[in-house]
Amino acid sequence: LCNTLQHTAQHYIICGALTDECGQPLTHQPLTHLQHDHINQVISEADVVYVTRTQKERFSDPAAAEAAKGSYVITAQTLTKAKSNMILMHPLPRVDEIHEECDLDPRSVYFRQAEHGMYVRMALLAVIAGKA
Repeated sequence: LCNTLQHTAQHYIICGALTDECGQPLTHQPLTHLQHDHINQVISEADVVYVTRTQKERFSDPAAAEAAKGSYVITAQTLTKAKSNMILMHPLPRVDEIHEECDLDPRSVYFRQAEHGMYVRMALLAVIAGKA
């Protein structure tokens, strides 16, 4: 993902250790992102916040996965620090990474995001089936 996005804008990645597919640190590649430990360090600068769940299947140690659970959570309090025109995205379904209190915030677009994705998949299926 970092390599794909590196030529477009400033990226802030909020996570623990950032590694490649083999679990090796990405220090050997020229990255154009800034890595941070907490969303509050950069949310005031972000135009788009794309949140995903902590993927326990990516951890080699189950204890580390459990320790990371809930570390990167967006709340209504978090959103008070964000720009008024920032958008909050998530691929859904969510686990606990975005509190339900954020759903009514106009910057939360994940339900529209999911709806639009459904229409794109419907159109692709129509093309494949020769109905478009």
